[in-house]
Amino acid sequence: MFVTKALMDSWLLLMMAEKLARKGRIMLRFYLKLETVNRIVMLEMKLVVHGRVQGVGYRYSIIEHIESNQTQVKGYVYNMPNGSVEIVAQGDIEALKDVRRFASQGSDKCMVREIEEVIQNIEEYSYDGFEIKF
Repeated sequence: MFVTKALMDSWLLLMMAEKLARKGRIMLRFYLKLETVNRIVMLEMKLVVHGRVQGVGYRYSIIEHIESNQTQVKGYVYNMPNGSVEIVAQGDIEALKDVRRFASQGSDKCMVREIEEVIQNIEEYSYDGFEIKF
């Protein structure tokens, strides 16, 4: 998928609107005009996931999801000392949206309470694949 910079800049706003729409607080209707650009926009998304996410298979469920959906994402998932999980994912906007949606659910045993999110443009991948970082 090819996106314009305007669409990329509005991604965070769209994610917030989708969240409100899922909760029934707003009705979401939008029309996007996509323009073809010379290259695919690559992004890096860093998530810090809080809740019951360690010791319940959360990291493995993230890996499984990425592999089973053949999502073109590179990066890692890491258990942080404070009990949260850090996910760094690099890819196109659609792949990262898929990872973000799954990260908010995780495995059956986990309970996601809050997700901190930072997104930035990148020129090239920093990782070879997607893995669990120890």
